[in-house]
Amino acid sequence: MGQIPLIAKVIRGLGWTKKIIVINYQVLQDRIGINKFVNLANFIKFELDNCKLPNSKFNFDYWGFETNKEKVATILFHYFENNNLVTIFDNHGGCEKSYFYNKYNHEIKIDKKFSADGGKIPDLVMRDDKNKVIYQFEGKKFNAIYKGLDEIKHFDLFEKKFLSKHYPEYKYKRSLVINGGEKTNIDKIDFK
Repeated sequence: MGQIPLIAKVIRGLGWTKKIIVINYQVLQDRIGINKFVNLANFIKFELDNCKLPNSKFNFDYWGFETNKEKVATILFHYFENNNLVTIFDNHGGCEKSYFYNKYNHEIKIDKKFSADGGKIPDLVMRDDKNKVIYQFEGKKFNAIYKGLDEIKHFDLFEKKFLSKHYPEYKYKRSLVINGGEKTNIDKIDFK
């Protein structure tokens, strides 16, 4: 649903001042609460057909230019490495729901609940088809390197439930992507 506010904002930016009503969506009325989507809908002024959105206030402080969180490094890494690797999963900002892509490019939903059930979800997973390797990356700030090294040890359930099921012929590697700090020679760090 993240693309809907973006499209609505572009339509508003092009000068459209009348109602914007989204007619083809998969949201149930009883699942609607106050969240980023609803905040943006109220701010941009668009509606979902036959679905009442609660009133909410837009928090401008939420949408700032980020420079020092771990997701900055994983997003930058994602951008630079995309030429050689295929992204099959990304969860830079801890989204409520994310999608894993199998080798046929079919989406497989991964709920945030996966982490609550004991599974650690990588921030970024990329596939190297030439070398048959899947890289799992965890983003961390420099001062949390050792926490990150511990967290990547817990990708086992993710590998079992998603990687080995959909990519059994690949090898799996785990690494950190670090934002900030000093140069280090830890072999599990791929990008800083």
